[in-house]
Amino acid sequence: MIVFILLSGNYGLQAQKASTNVSSPDDFFSSRDEKFLYHGKEINGKKDGNWLVYYAHDSSLHKVENYQMGLKHGIFLQFSTRSTLISEEYFKNDLPEGLQRTYTNAGIVETVNFYRHGKLEGVQKKFYENRRDKLSELSNYKNGLKEGVSKWFDMEGNLIAEYNYHNGLLEGAQKSFYPNGKLRSIDHFVTNQYEGESIEYYDDGKVKLSGQYEHGEKQGKWQKFDPSGKLENTEIYKNGQLRK
Repeated sequence: MIVFILLSGNYGLQAQKASTNVSSPDDFFSSRDEKFLYHGKEINGKKDGNWLVYYAHDSSLHKVENYQMGLKHGIFLQFSTRSTLISEEYFKNDLPEGLQRTYTNAGIVETVNFYRHGKLEGVQKKFYENRRDKLSELSNYKNGLKEGVSKWFDMEGNLIAEYNYHNGLLEGAQKSFYPNGKLRSIDHFVTNQYEGESIEYYDDGKVKLSGQYEHGEKQGKWQKFDPSGKLENTEIYKNGQLRK
């Protein structure tokens, strides 16, 4: 509806006629370069109100922008050369605010984010390109930083990784999974570095590799097993250095 209203006015005609810069205080502004045509209002040299940007080669709409005395304020839309919507953003006092979406050139949702006072907040979603409703990542943010559980999925929708964050840093158990849902690996982190037990599994649940970390470095006995469960190799580490 927004796009239809804008295009049904005289903006298209103005875009086709624009060839030089025309501006004055509190007046309409029009300019062009090799790629785009720009139309809007300036007050004392600052963008204000609704601005439209067109592709120069055919005068089709490229962007819809809104300003308040030079600051981004309101809805911002961007369109491809095929006139499909590729981004939808909202601003308040020059900061992202509320729901933000990006789309592929085919019009399929690519990311869904939410901002509060310019920082990512709450659930954020990423999708596989050109695969409608196929999530690739589902994360939670607080004050612009990852917080709590983040999940990653393959193109069939299977959970392949589940990480825990606190203030944007890895914290606690970090897991990866096989497509059949069985645990592939589990590591533990404290303030974004390895700490404690680390185990890797075969897809039937048998242990493949196990060991310990201290302060981000391998420590003590690390053991590797073959698919039957037989011990294949043992290595001893001290402060991340292989001893034997």
